[in-house]
Amino acid sequence: DARKGFILDGFPRTVPQAAALDRMLAERELALDAVIELRVDEAALLKRIESRIAETLARGETLRDDDDPQVLHRRLASYREQTAPLVAYYKLQGVLRTVDGMAPIPQVTAAVDDELTKALASKPAPAFLKRTKPAAKKAPKSTRKSAPKGAAKKLAARGSTKVRKAPGIGKKSSKKAQGRRAAAGRVGGRAAVKPKAGKTRRR
Repeated sequence: DARKGFILDGFPRTVPQAAALDRMLAERELALDAVIELRVDEAALLKRIESRIAETLARGETLRDDDDPQVLHRRLASYREQTAPLVAYYKLQGVLRTVDGMAPIPQVTAAVDDELTKALASKPAPAFLKRTKPAAKKAPKSTRKSAPKGAAKKLAARGSTKVRKAPGIGKKSSKKAQGRRAAAGRVGGRAAVKPKAGKTRRR
C-alpha cells in the first residue's frame, strides 16, 4: 500500500534527523508532500492521562508504562526541547500543515486527509521532474552566392533563373547605340538598322 508513497509517524524527532531525511530523499529524487502537526493542549493531555488511569483501575486492569503523569511530563519536556523546533524547520520549507489534535478521532482523520489533498493540489512539480524543451533548430543559412560579373551570360545560357545583371545592362546606353535605335525602322515586324557600306543585317 506504500508503493506510491509512504507515511512517517513520529519521525523525524529532531532537526538533524530531518536534515538527514531531506538528503536521503534528494538522492532518490523524492520530496515530502506535507508535514502534519497535531497541535494539542498540554493541560488537556494531563487530564486525559488521569482519566485513563482511573478507568483502567476501575476495570481491574494493569496500567501501561506510559499511564503515568510523570512520564507524560518528561515526554512533553523532551518534545519542547527536541521536536518543537521542527515546526519552524518545516514551516520555512512551506510543507507544514497544522491540525487540531484535540478534536474527536473522525474529525482529526478528516482534517488530515483534507490538508493532504490541499497540499498535493498546490504543490509545484519538483525541479528534477522539470524538463526543458529542446531549442528549435535554426534553418541553415543559404550558401548560394551571387554569380560573378563575368558569369552572367554563362548562367543565362544554362537556363538559370537567378542571374545578376552585369554592369551596363538595363542602364543608359551609349550615344552611339541610342543613335542607331533612333534611326531604326520597322520592317515585317522586325527592327532594322540602316545598312553600312552596302551591307544589311537584322536583329
